[in-house]
Amino acid sequence: MADERTAEGEHEETGRRGPGQSWENLIEQKIREAQDRGDFANLRGRGRPLGAAQDTTDPNWMASSMLQNAGFKPPVLDLAQEIDEGLVTANAALERIRRRRAFLVERGGAVQADRDRFNRARSKAIEEYRAALRTINDRVLALSITAPSALHRRSVPIERVVAEFESACPAL
Repeated sequence: MADERTAEGEHEETGRRGPGQSWENLIEQKIREAQDRGDFANLRGRGRPLGAAQDTTDPNWMASSMLQNAGFKPPVLDLAQEIDEGLVTANAALERIRRRRAFLVERGGAVQADRDRFNRARSKAIEEYRAALRTINDRVLALSITAPSALHRRSVPIERVVAEFESACPAL
């Protein structure tokens, strides 16, 4: 019979979802059938973790992962990663200065030599931070020119961010 249905509502000949059958049931059934046929027996990476170390907070993590697994990663994704890593590195340098200041303040009456050393390190860190942010903004511009709009980033308002740091972490 051409329109005979299985117990789960699937059309036997077409393999399509039948009336009353959910997509989830049909998908699960198709996966079970493929497992029974051995379609998954010789997949690359069998028995190993899927590599869930990906940053799943990135909205493009799945596409990026699929492209990498296929041996291809567009240069714009490398550029986006460089931007992210640059921001992390630049912010970490300022965080070290914040912690150092907190230590000196907590310790109390730091000697003048310690205060001078801290202030020099703070000034140097701020200048290096500005330079890092300029580099990051150059990369953000390059990304915005070459990447699809979904990957665009906002440039960092350097002077505003630096002023906020200087206010939160004044010289000693």
